[in-house]
Amino acid sequence: LATEIFDGLREVHGLPDGDRDLLEYAALLHDIGEHVAHEGHEKHAAYLVSHGGLRGFDQDELAMVIAIVRWHRRGEVRPDPRHAPLADDAIARCRILTAILRVADGLDRSRHQNITGLAVSVTPTLALLRLDTVADPELEVWGARRKRTLLEACLGREVEFTAHPSGR
Repeated sequence: LATEIFDGLREVHGLPDGDRDLLEYAALLHDIGEHVAHEGHEKHAAYLVSHGGLRGFDQDELAMVIAIVRWHRRGEVRPDPRHAPLADDAIARCRILTAILRVADGLDRSRHQNITGLAVSVTPTLALLRLDTVADPELEVWGARRKRTLLEACLGREVEFTAHPSGR
């Protein structure tokens, strides 16, 4: 869902494809800290990613993934002395990626993969996410609405959701 939102908002955020890849990795790893403890799982996840010996990332890419994982729950990206610092130009990009992950996480609130896909329409004042669903998405829409504030601030637009059950 995070990469679908990224793709749908590409004309607004203007981020490079490499950031899409980092968002995808962060989305796959963001809840890994739940295996340590639910409380503070974002901090545990950042620690595990930071100390996991992940291969294939340069220092800046790994710092970005760690920051997205670390701040996906609270939203506002801040320096954390326990992890690799972000370059100045990366903070704004990280903020957008974190905002996207927050909304995607909200859209999977039930953890039942009720949202099977989405399409994004953008106007000068609105980003509308059209959700394809298996069942009633009330919980997922509620979760995404709770987490949309940062994305709205990053885009300078309201973010809203409509649901379209597939009937499967």
